[in-house]
Amino acid sequence: MAGDEAGNLFVPERSGRRVVCRDPEGRWLTVMGSGEATPGTEAVRSTDLSLADPAGLVVDAQGDLVVLDADWRLLLIRGADGLTSAVQAPGIGPSALASAPDGTLLVLDPAEGRHYGGRPGSWHLVSDALTRAYGLFVDARPPWSVLETPARIVQGPGHAGIDIRGGTRPTAATALAGGGWAMADGGLGAVLILAP
Repeated sequence: MAGDEAGNLFVPERSGRRVVCRDPEGRWLTVMGSGEATPGTEAVRSTDLSLADPAGLVVDAQGDLVVLDADWRLLLIRGADGLTSAVQAPGIGPSALASAPDGTLLVLDPAEGRHYGGRPGSWHLVSDALTRAYGLFVDARPPWSVLETPARIVQGPGHAGIDIRGGTRPTAATALAGGGWAMADGGLGAVLILAP
């Protein structure tokens, strides 16, 4: 999930092959994806675009909606004009996307055990020692964190992992403004609040 400055909340709906948005008035709208799975790389209207597996999304520093389609290994970028263009994502099996405060996009590839940073067309390797990586999120302490299975958070290069007691299968996490993390655990069907 990701929000923008206008108060919109964007949610990837993987089974529906689309991205929906809850606007500030509380309405749910389809903003990307037609529900079909037909690849394309030409700039098209976002609602005409086909998605196979919208695995993650962010609103970047320019305010554009960036969606990772894991099946096609594409980053789909929806501009303010409503048109979407597609560029190749790094790695062989990208599965998670995050955006750092400086505008850098972060892409996790658990198939390679790697994590990339940069912008479309200009990627660099951030870490290649992620053996059980599952998810990726931005954290101010250091600037990125990775979820591993079983429940574990690894903070930045060279940092020891934090084992989460009682956790079984992390599905998503986010850093909390006051410190610590919130982690959704699919095995428990619960959200765990973790102290820093």
